[in-house]
Amino acid sequence: MKILVYNDISCHVGGAETFAYKLMEGANKQGHKTRFFSFHSKPLSRKKFHNKVYYVACNQIKYPRIQGAFTRLLKEFKPDVIHCHNNYYYTSSICDAILKSGIPSVATIHDYDLISPFLHPSSSPLQELKRRQFRQIMRASFRITSPTHKLIRELSFLDKEKFSYLPLYVDLDSWNFHPETCKNPAQITFLGRLIQDKGIFILLEAFRLLLKGHPDCRLCYIGSGHQEEKLRKQIRAYGLENQVRLSGYISLGKVQEIMRNSRLHVLSSTYEELFGLVGIEAQAIGLPVLAADVGGVSEWCKEGETGYLYEAQNPRMLAEKMAYLIQHPLEGKRIAGNAYEQLKKEYSKERSIQLLLSTYQKSIEA
Repeated sequence: MKILVYNDISCHVGGAETFAYKLMEGANKQGHKTRFFSFHSKPLSRKKFHNKVYYVACNQIKYPRIQGAFTRLLKEFKPDVIHCHNNYYYTSSICDAILKSGIPSVATIHDYDLISPFLHPSSSPLQELKRRQFRQIMRASFRITSPTHKLIRELSFLDKEKFSYLPLYVDLDSWNFHPETCKNPAQITFLGRLIQDKGIFILLEAFRLLLKGHPDCRLCYIGSGHQEEKLRKQIRAYGLENQVRLSGYISLGKVQEIMRNSRLHVLSSTYEELFGLVGIEAQAIGLPVLAADVGGVSEWCKEGETGYLYEAQNPRMLAEKMAYLIQHPLEGKRIAGNAYEQLKKEYSKERSIQLLLSTYQKSIEA
């Protein structure tokens, strides 16, 4: 089987890119031929107004240059199936090229941005443009996959047959579960982009509250982002330069080394996090996870069973639960063990790859 994988950007920014590359790797190992394609090496900035206007416009307009380039790629590679991950920059152009090619296509939803107008409708022009954009993706796709059952239930009113479950997975051999290797019982980690939506400032405020009762604790932010400097300024304003560390963008090996030297991992997103891949990666290494109860996070982080949840944007509640897990290491070890058993059953590489290849085959046959 020849599989063309499309994503808006080629650089590794978040869970969408991790998932796309890992699925390709799994398909290649089973003898299938894959090819990755994107039009940009990094995300387009939307901080300036004219960039925001461009972002909205480029999704609605059909660009002959973009459509032509994608069509030439299809004729050259001759894929049996196309898998679109994030298709947000040139949606009309890509979808039109797919429909004209007649090649079956699968799309994966990685965040709530495009589907929020269906779940929380309003009459704003921007929401109507997003609805139109997502309908184009639906028309061009035989199947649209989601890593959470919750989202499939929420979108079933659009088309009961169109949506199917495709779990994210973590390579358990790569992350190497060893909860007993923790060398720094007071360190807390965060892994992700340093942007406000990831709750980085909520976490910092909660950590400041935690220090009142646990002055030996340390916090490490792993990752980078456009609000990194603002976060540094806030750390200095709180006088926490000795307690809070920013690692910047580092290799996977360094990430794992920091996490193995920690007691607890926090996923602090304040927006509707569709899944939160970094959460199950932390669980795979043996860390207990404390996560904001947003989006589909509660499907894998089950309160008191495989993790602990707190109300998003509630730093006091977050601080209290961090303190509880710091004070009760055996409880942390218990939920970490439960989480690992769940990973082996629900989020294994083998299961995810088989479901993916089955979805491809059904698309081709249809």
